[in-house]
Amino acid sequence: MRYRWLITYLFGASPIAEKNYFENDFKLEHPVRSIRQSSLGFGTKFAGDYTSVQAYVDRIQ
Repeated sequence: MRYRWLITYLFGASPIAEKNYFENDFKLEHPVRSIRQSSLGFGTKFAGDYTSVQAYVDRIQ
């Protein structure tokens, strides 16, 4: 349990993608840290407000 974060990191931070991940033989122009969180992956439209806990909760709601 102590090092479970490492396993998660190693599986989630892979710098490669399977051959059929991209459509139409798309190639990345440069390495990216996380394809999943880029515009090519799931992405997120949420930008948190970290000025206070209440501001963060209000922004989520």
